[in-house]
Amino acid sequence: MPTFHVTQRLLSVATHYDIRADGSDVVVMSVKGSFMSATPSFTLSEGSGGKELGTLKGNFAKTKYVIASGDGKELATIEFPAVAFKKSMTLITGGKTYTSQGSVKDVFRCAEGDAKPVIEVTKKEGLTAVRDTFTVTFDDSIGQVVGLLSTVAIHSRFFEMV
Repeated sequence: MPTFHVTQRLLSVATHYDIRADGSDVVVMSVKGSFMSATPSFTLSEGSGGKELGTLKGNFAKTKYVIASGDGKELATIEFPAVAFKKSMTLITGGKTYTSQGSVKDVFRCAEGDAKPVIEVTKKEGLTAVRDTFTVTFDDSIGQVVGLLSTVAIHSRFFEMV
């Protein structure tokens, strides 16, 4: 299961994330959000703005997101409850439904029933965490695009102020 770190950039006009493989300082991918949009929209690219690998588009209420490949093929949907006492989500991909039954200390683990999680997203905490940083580990069965853009959807839904 690959592990990546997704870090929001500071002082960027639109929401922007740098993605690094675990143990590396090299930005292997980046995600850029659209500026001044009523609905969240993000593009995953190689490096810092290279080839487009996928997109993430959400609705106005940030309760449903669609992840698509670089060529526009739908890969997954993510649904968040409109009102919830615990942060939870449902990931639908590859004909399977994975749920997170509410996060504990900003950790999201999505699994099918009681099975091993296919994705785990953990928000870095602490006083030194100036930027939002997430560690994401995912099973190869859901794919890199789905794993990384799921992390961006979680940040957009629960941690962005706008």
